[in-house]
Amino acid sequence: MKEKSHILSDDFEDETQVSTFGIFSILPDFKLSYHLNVELSLNLTLEEDPYTLKNRNHLFYYNLFSFNDYESNLHWFFIGNQPYRGTATGESQPQLSIFEDERNMRRPLLKKESKINYFFQVYGDLSLEELKMLKNKIKSISGVQGLVEILPSEYKEGQNLYLNNL
Repeated sequence: MKEKSHILSDDFEDETQVSTFGIFSILPDFKLSYHLNVELSLNLTLEEDPYTLKNRNHLFYYNLFSFNDYESNLHWFFIGNQPYRGTATGESQPQLSIFEDERNMRRPLLKKESKINYFFQVYGDLSLEELKMLKNKIKSISGVQGLVEILPSEYKEGQNLYLNNL
């Protein structure tokens, strides 16, 4: 598989409205993406190349689901807060404790929100009523325990959530 590099930029001049939600759920990502598709009439599909973050000498891979609705000019993203795999890069091997191994390295997208399981984003103009309806539909999904609004700009690593810049 060809490695795809994601360079994220914090583009505050872009006036596109971004709504970001943290989802607490026991469901695996593929099941929750299916329920989001059904409940919200979307077509979220798994990106061929994983979302990749580099942190020091480690690479972390996240499943990323996306859907571009060109009719409504809305772009939808769904991603787990924890990687499905972490690996070492370069010649220097990571210093792992006796309690962890390379396959189980964890690096949440937002460290301060490590209890959040998934992030769901919408890029585009939604009215307050549409946002309220969106939140209610997500909360109604069986297996979703909670939903919180997230403002990526309030977090040190918030640039990890600007998924439209991929």
